[in-house]
Amino acid sequence: MGFLTNRADSTRLNNRREQRRLMQAALAAIESHFARCGGGEPRQRYIAQTGASAATGAR
Repeated sequence: MGFLTNRADSTRLNNRREQRRLMQAALAAIESHFARCGGGEPRQRYIAQTGASAATGAR
């Protein structure tokens, strides 16, 4: 991803609450994208939600 040179960013990214907030924002952006472009097959949404492998459906 890169190097963090900003101490405030580094501190925030090591904080569980901030990690959760950032990932919720990323999820909202991804969901918004798929809502605008027509969604996707239910299997793809399941894989995205569970972190399963696209090839097998297994984690």
